[in-house]
Amino acid sequence: MPTEISPIEAEQMRALLAKYDSQHKPATIHNLNDPPKVPYRHQKFPMMVYNHAESFPAHTETRTAIVGSSVLEETIHVKAHIHTALVQNEHQLRQALEDGWSEEAPEFREDVPDTLSESAKAEVKKIDGRRRKEMV
Repeated sequence: MPTEISPIEAEQMRALLAKYDSQHKPATIHNLNDPPKVPYRHQKFPMMVYNHAESFPAHTETRTAIVGSSVLEETIHVKAHIHTALVQNEHQLRQALEDGWSEEAPEFREDVPDTLSESAKAEVKKIDGRRRKEMV
């Protein structure tokens, strides 16, 4: 038996093994309605960064329009806007942070008008006092 195998013989053996493997490999059947699931693995990137300077909360605006000889005012609701970008790696993240972007999303807290009557406020205060005593 020769100790040296020529490149042609090695290629013929690889072809023979590939043919054998393809003939003796068990058939795999995949249900297209239930494909194999890949387990979730956390990845830091891509990561979303936020520009607080360009973001703004929801608000109402009054716009004035002149139609013919009359002046119309309308109040419209403007949706909140959060200015975002995606970074793909650590270098882009550092660059974005240097440019004023943030990893934390902006929080817009709207002042909700207090619509409770004085008697309802007193009742809430009374219930809160009882709950605090129960917790101690």
